Amino acid sequence: MFTYTNRRGVTYYVHEAWTKTGARRYVAKRTAQGALAQLPAGREIVENVNGQVSVRAARPVTILPLEERLVQQVLAKHGREKYRVEVKGRDIIVYEPESDADELAEILNPRRPLDALGKALDKMMLAKVGKAAWKQYLRQKKEQVRQGLERTMRYSPVLRFRMDDDERRRLSVERMSYRAEGGWLWLKSDMPLAAACERYVPLLGTDDMFEEF
Repeated sequence: MFTYTNRRGVTYYVHEAWTKTGARRYVAKRTAQGALAQLPAGREIVENVNGQVSVRAARPVTILPLEERLVQQVLAKHGREKYRVEVKGRDIIVYEPESDADELAEILNPRRPLDALGKALDKMMLAKVGKAAWKQYLRQKKEQVRQGLERTMRYSPVLRFRMDDDERRRLSVERMSYRAEGGWLWLKSDMPLAAACERYVPLLGTDDMFEEF
């Protein structure tokens, strides 16, 4: 049986469905009963950055895998590893997390608001298991919380690179605007992807991004 597990750890199965007009379509569901054994020919599974899964007709590739990796590499280079990248047709879209998993993990630390109790617990566990083992346990628990938060984190689009010239591999750049009705705001055209990334990725998460017009 064909299955797909998304980044939240939820497993999906492909089902056949019918529209009101009698047209056949395929959908992703969490239930295994009645699911198809294989992904139908000409179909592909897609998952967006928020973990939503769907089945669609396979599409030709416009954005190359190496171009997607380039954006991810530049994000990491400039300390933006928490941002996510999604390819949609001719677009490479960069998404920003709606909250910080590291900060939330620290806030949700049950020992944080209980200073006196926390110190007593530290003293007891240090005597019982030793400093190294206790510190390692705390790091592991915090990492588990952080990973759990990341799996349920929601992301919003903030930057878009759109392929305008397939042969020359030149793109236009847009950022998300929140003024009036909002939407994508054009910034620049005819840019190589590497140059566009180096120009705009460092601005992510800063007020300087909103100065770009």
